[in-house]
Amino acid sequence: MSGDKRAATDAEEQQSPKRQRAEEEEVEVDPATSAETRRLQAVLDKLAKVEEELEKDDDKLAKEILAIETKYNKAKRPAYEKRSKLLEEIPGFWKQAFSNHPLIGNFLEDKDDDIIEYLKALDIKLVDDLGSFRVELTFMENPYLNSTTLWKQITFSEDDEAEPVVTVSELAWKDTEFAKDAAERCPFFQSFFSLDSAQDVAEIIRDDLFKKPIQYYLQDEEDDMDEDGDGDEEEEDDDDGESADDAEE
Repeated sequence: MSGDKRAATDAEEQQSPKRQRAEEEEVEVDPATSAETRRLQAVLDKLAKVEEELEKDDDKLAKEILAIETKYNKAKRPAYEKRSKLLEEIPGFWKQAFSNHPLIGNFLEDKDDDIIEYLKALDIKLVDDLGSFRVELTFMENPYLNSTTLWKQITFSEDDEAEPVVTVSELAWKDTEFAKDAAERCPFFQSFFSLDSAQDVAEIIRDDLFKKPIQYYLQDEEDDMDEDGDGDEEEEDDDDGESADDAEE
């Protein structure tokens, strides 16, 4: 045997202590631990199948709920239209409702408020039976916008994994310095009527503001009443305190 072969054989026979420990650990597997691991994995596999069943039921439930909501939203159209005509009789209604909303109001700047002051109607129109919808804003004639109707549409697909498709009307400003100045300083309108913007605000308008506009319109008055009530209570407490002091004297 040559010296090289002998050296290689000796090297194989003289394994490092670290390698020997690793091989021993691989060989010495606790049968009880191995069985427990297989048992747990089998339970997890069964749970995964149950979760799949639950997800299918949830999907079915969501579709049924959507069908019911679509049915009743269509039935409520006459009432929504009647309400819209009445709201047009309240000056600045939608400006105040938008501004008072705890989420949407945070997006509005002064120039946004100036434009919303001309908003006379807000409508949500169902596009199909998949939940797709269009937010439609109708304005009075104003010094800012070329079109008196602006809209944003969210279209859903039967494929639950597909992203919703967002389409918007053109946000066209009048060719005046006044309008150009407003266009540069109204982040809500620039963002909302952009294809890059998320659908979240549109869904907030659909699910909350459109359904409860009077509540948000009256929010300031309710807050003022609460503050007045707190003030009256403080005055009563002060009066009671003074009466008690007088009695002691």
